[in-house]
Amino acid sequence: LFVMTLFAFLIANKLQQLISVPIKKLALISLQVRDSADYSQRVSPDSIDEIGQLYTSFNALLEAIQTRETERDCALKDLAIYSDQLEELVEKRTDALRQTQTELIQKERLAVLGQLTATVAHELRNPLGTIRLSIFNVSQQINADSPSVNRSIKRIERNIQRCDQIIKELL
Repeated sequence: LFVMTLFAFLIANKLQQLISVPIKKLALISLQVRDSADYSQRVSPDSIDEIGQLYTSFNALLEAIQTRETERDCALKDLAIYSDQLEELVEKRTDALRQTQTELIQKERLAVLGQLTATVAHELRNPLGTIRLSIFNVSQQINADSPSVNRSIKRIERNIQRCDQIIKELL
């Protein structure tokens, strides 16, 4: 009974070294990876048994995580570049819109000014035409022998022409 107990103890001790020690080693590495987020750490398999397969699977998992982290970092860098480019594009388009809006306001003001000018010119030319015709009729009906009357009529005609020239320049 004593020999059997001793034999069982030795077998249990050997099995513990074969099973528990590699599992503790794997647990220790997994804690280090979790705490440091360093996915480049690997566990070297000591055998090709189930524990060795577990180590190989664990290493493959770490490799996949490391690859994904690298791809994510690259994607974040690309996203930052695209974000900067998009901000620049938005600024350019906003500037172009502001410039177009300024030009549109300027053109609208000019159009209103042109319409106002045309209206004023029309409203001024009508009375000037009537005055010109009336002066012509008056000069035909009165005796133009008087120099003061002739000067007054010429002064009126000169001022009508001057007003008409101002209207042309305004247009």
